[in-house]
Amino acid sequence: MITEYLNTLEASLRQLDQSKLATLVDLIDLSTQRGGKILLFGNGGSAANALHGATDFNMILERIGRSSYAIGLTANIADITRIANDDAFSKIFTNQLQQYLAPNDVVIALSTSGNSGNIVHALEFARSFDENISTVLLTIRKDCGAARFAELVICSEIADTQIAEDLQQIILHLTSRGLLEKFKVATAT
Repeated sequence: MITEYLNTLEASLRQLDQSKLATLVDLIDLSTQRGGKILLFGNGGSAANALHGATDFNMILERIGRSSYAIGLTANIADITRIANDDAFSKIFTNQLQQYLAPNDVVIALSTSGNSGNIVHALEFARSFDENISTVLLTIRKDCGAARFAELVICSEIADTQIAEDLQQIILHLTSRGLLEKFKVATAT
């Protein structure tokens, strides 16, 4: 079981397009040079990964001297439940983007299926909000509904949700390391 899991994870990592990871590093660099924020969100395990990614990005932005910051839209459970109750669950991220989104921001959606209504709706909103918004999707399905609204889709086609969520976290960690390397800052111990 463990060997099979690790072999599948390794094969999935080898599928990742490294040029897309470099593009993500460059999008975040350019965005934060211009004062943009990084906004991350997802459902379930992807929601937890989004929060972890936001924390890592905040640490890195501080270390490289940027005044920009990252927000995990899954952090405020009061807002999420208010929006789900008063409006619709499909709008839990879109309504927050309406509050926080500004030109030069990077929006990163994490979704194993890429077809969750709240993910698709939020990326569609972000894409139409301003031409200077970068939209990114981390998923396992290239042909998913959310991909239509993502400027950058980073995909490793795998049928295992747990491995897909591992890949999300690894992609975010690789992006963090890419930023640190770009600015010649030592990685945290």
